[in-house]
Amino acid sequence: TDEDTAISSISFTVTDVETAGCSHGITFDSSDTALIPVENISYTCSAGMFYLSITPATNESGNSTITITVIDAGNLTTTESFILTVNSVNDTPIITSVGNHTTDEDTAISSISFTITDVETAGCSHSITFDSSDTALIPVENISYTCSAGEYYLSITPATHQSGNSTITITATDAGNLTATESFILTVNPVNDTPAITSIDNQTTDEDTAISSISFTVTDVETAGCIHGITFDSSDTALIPVENISYTCSAGEYYLSITPATNQSGNSTITITVIDAGNLTTTESFILTVNSVNDTPAITSIDNQTTDEDTAISSISFTVTDVE
Repeated sequence: TDEDTAISSISFTVTDVETAGCSHGITFDSSDTALIPVENISYTCSAGMFYLSITPATNESGNSTITITVIDAGNLTTTESFILTVNSVNDTPIITSVGNHTTDEDTAISSISFTITDVETAGCSHSITFDSSDTALIPVENISYTCSAGEYYLSITPATHQSGNSTITITATDAGNLTATESFILTVNPVNDTPAITSIDNQTTDEDTAISSISFTVTDVETAGCIHGITFDSSDTALIPVENISYTCSAGEYYLSITPATNQSGNSTITITVIDAGNLTTTESFILTVNSVNDTPAITSIDNQTTDEDTAISSISFTVTDVE
């Protein structure tokens, strides 16, 4: 018979002049009780025909000599023996249940463990493959495992900036090519990502000259372009008042316009702060240099004057205004 398969097709008769059929005492013995426990041997009898039923021990294979002893009414005995061969059958591996798991966006998870029960294939010797119901969220190549002392440990890395649910299926294949599967749901929680501002080079303009050629973009997974909160700071508000900094945005591109204070020159560090829909912020700074420009002097107005012939006049006054 095959492993884990009872056999009940064994029949025999007992010939006895004094004791009627089905009236004999019957006992059994097994040469390998680990394979065929004696308590797993039973019989029925009908019209002088005995029928044996034998159930091998679970997951056991090999040979056992079964001995039948018949005892008649006068306590005389006889025996008959035969060999029962139990063929080895490859058992399907069994994977322990893996509960559903949760991780955050952009965060790998490595706390998932399971074991495989398999009579024929030793622990850590199974072939393991994986499947993901959402490969945009969990690429199959982002699933790996290690095994130690029969315990398997999964490591799963979600795709960058992705969130949602994916059903992960584990397939274990044993040495006889029988397979078992176990599935669980991995939930990846969305996490607000910090926005990123493109680098802005240092800028230069002349005194009393606005500059509007400064552009930058904001990269943000969750917040669309042009809807971020934007604030500014100036390290020298006498040179660059904050209220003199403004911006426009079109198709995700931001454009700055900065007007220096009148007749001022020097350097000011301009800091841009971007705030996304989840109140995460990032900053970018650059230096704005305002070049000094020589201003034309200005003379105050002089009224027309009158004096007499041969008479000097010295009461004419004026002032000159010049920044430099």
